[in-house]
Amino acid sequence: HIEHGYHIGYEVGYPRERDMPEPEPDNDATPPALTVLSMRQECEVPLNHDYKDAWIIRKDDGWMTDIYPNDAEAEVLTKPYSDFEKAKKGHVMMCTVGCDWGRCPPGYTHIREVIDGNLTVIIDGTMAKDSVPINPDCYVLKAEDGGYSFGAGTKDGRNGQYEMKFKVNKPLGKLLLSAVVVV
Repeated sequence: HIEHGYHIGYEVGYPRERDMPEPEPDNDATPPALTVLSMRQECEVPLNHDYKDAWIIRKDDGWMTDIYPNDAEAEVLTKPYSDFEKAKKGHVMMCTVGCDWGRCPPGYTHIREVIDGNLTVIIDGTMAKDSVPINPDCYVLKAEDGGYSFGAGTKDGRNGQYEMKFKVNKPLGKLLLSAVVVV
């Protein structure tokens, strides 16, 4: 997934948005990662419990596509751990990077904007039409049929993996996607 590098046990994306390649709206690529290195410390006791790293999808990128979980994650996450484990229901939660002090920069796109067309998300061929907030930055997506399920992640022979397509439609918009969770 990460095109920019690897450093001391964690993936490193582009350190600043201006370091990213120019958008290529016709290539349907994987969203590039933005890694905020200024938050990293070399301390025995971590001062931050999380970082503001994110996949970034800009308006000018056009469609961006990826598979979640990726193959390495799926190798661990899709194995049954007991006879009682059930198949995924395909409920999808997505989170964006929180804005400092609640002040978002111009063009910042929230997951909730699927309802007004500023953001298009398609999961295994099904469009997300609405969302339900879990907190200010995380939303559970609702499918076009009004339900919460996007299927079992078996499209194209996959096992518990979902093809997710993103497109930001807001002028000068950008989505900073920090987490995708499927249960």
